[in-house]
Parts: sequence; structure tokens; C-alpha cells
Amino acid sequence: MLAVAFVILLIAAGVGALYGLWRLLSQVEARAEEMGEQAREVALARMVEPEITGALGPDGIVYLAAHRFLPAGTPRSATNVRRRAYAPITGDEVEPRQMAEQLLYATFVALIEDADLSLQIAECEPSFMPPFPHKRWTMRAVRGRRLTGWPLAEALDCAFDIAEQRTAKRGGTVEDGIPLDELVEDMLKVMRQELSFWEKAGIYADIRQYVEAALIDQGYLIAPTRDTWFDKLRHLRPVVNERALGEIEDLADELAERLSDFRRRQGSEVAATADTVPGGRTEEVDDGLVEASPPFDSLPLHDCLKVSLYEAMMAIRQLEPSEDVGV
Repeated sequence: MLAVAFVILLIAAGVGALYGLWRLLSQVEARAEEMGEQAREVALARMVEPEITGALGPDGIVYLAAHRFLPAGTPRSATNVRRRAYAPITGDEVEPRQMAEQLLYATFVALIEDADLSLQIAECEPSFMPPFPHKRWTMRAVRGRRLTGWPLAEALDCAFDIAEQRTAKRGGTVEDGIPLDELVEDMLKVMRQELSFWEKAGIYADIRQYVEAALIDQGYLIAPTRDTWFDKLRHLRPVVNERALGEIEDLADELAERLSDFRRRQGSEVAATADTVPGGRTEEVDDGLVEASPPFDSLPLHDCLKVSLYEAMMAIRQLEPSEDVGV
């Protein structure tokens, strides 16, 4: 009995120590974030607004005007501060997955509308893997020309190069299109080649960081100053160049109407009539799509694109380390 009691006591002490360590780390992180906000305010007063170069693509507009393209409401904060997403102009926290999804969605819609890209819906075998294990259709993309002009378009162009080489080795033809999930995965590989180890924080953050870095290079965002070694370790967010605010609002109006129009024309009745942000949300598409049977010619393009992007990102995210490990 004494031995059992001693073991139970040791286990209880270990659990208590781990809980205490977790609480301490949480307090340290909270304090670091508070200090980061204070440093951010000081840095704002010292920043010099750079010159703005180049035009904004749809991904940059969605990033900078995230308060216009993402639903309101405070999400559950990610444990890892680097995985949290914020609307740059308002400073409000937004849902990381939805921000990454809207960045990709706006890119694909713009390319489709400009006839640089076409999407096809083809039959496939069910994957039996979440999030949609019994879905019997897949979306395939065909590139009409080289994709340039903004960060995610260029990453997609490189992804096409990779996927087409892989398709040729398999004996396939690019005219049949490249599966959208493969393109998203290859896009992520391209983007991660441009990010440092410390910048990588999972698929949603990596997509956002890739666009953010381009916006800093163009002068639309101003990178935080990192004068000390401690500043380099803290997660300091860039701020929007005030010179660009007028341009951002005008371009956001145009893109919002473009995405809303695409949703109304190419969406299901559920998506087309939803009173939501431009482009809508994955939660506002026709649920019956996932269980649809052939033929698939009549499936709404908007809904299928939303579902396919969500499925592709979720499949990648499920292979990444969980944020709640050890909590």
C-alpha cells in the first residue's frame, strides 16, 4: 500500500509540476505579448513611411483590407502567437484559416475572371480521409498562360511547373488539368522556400507571411524595427503605410464587388443569397455538394472552389503538429 501511495504521490507531483510549468510559460508569453504591444507603439512613432512601388494584387488587397473580407468576431486565439492573424488596418484578430482561404480564393477568382486559369470538375474515387471522406468529385485546374503580377499568382505559376513535370513523369497530360489539392500543396512548398525557419508556423500562417513579405518589399507595409536581440525573438507585426490607405480602400471596393458578383453568378442559391463578406465563407455553401453523385457538370463553381480550397488546406493542416499538444 505504501508503494502504491508513493507512486500516486509522485504522479500527482509530476502533474502539478507540469501544470505549474505550463502556467508559467503562459504568463511569460502573455507578458511578452504585452511588451510587444508597447514596443509596437514606440516603434510606430519612429517609423519612416517608405515609397510605394508596384500594383496591388487581389491577395494583397485581401490581406491589407482583411476587415472587409473576413467575418467579424473574435476567434479562439492560437496558442502559438505566430499563428494568430490580424486585420492590419483595424488591428482586430481574425480567424487564421479563413484569412488564408480568402487569400487563395481571391487569387483563383481573379485568374478565372481574367481567363488566365480554368477550372474543371472531374469524377474521382472517395479518399475516405477527412474532412470529406466520401466526396466523389475533384477540381482540376488548367493554366492558360504564365501567371504573374502578384505573389500568390506567381507561387501558383511555379506550382503548375512542378505539377506538370510530375504529371509528365506519370504519363499524364496537362490538358486534363492538375488537381487543385496538389497545386495548393506545391504552392505551399514554393512559399516555404522563401521563408526562414522562424517565420514558418503552419500552412495558414505561411500563406499569410508570404503575402506579407511581398507587401513589405513594395512599401504597403512597414516592417517593425528590431534593434535588439530580444526584439528579434518577439513577434512584432508590421503596420500599414498610411500613404496607401486611400488606394487600399478604393481597390477593396472594386475587389469586394468582383468577388460578390462571382459568388452570385457562380454560386449555389445558398451561397448566392448569403448576407456575408465578399466571396462568402465555406460555411455558407450548399452542403449537398459533398454528397453529390455524377454527372457533376451542373455543380456551382463558387461552392466547389470554396470546398476544394478548404479541403486542401485542412488535409495539410492535419499533418502538422497540433497547437494544443501538452496543454
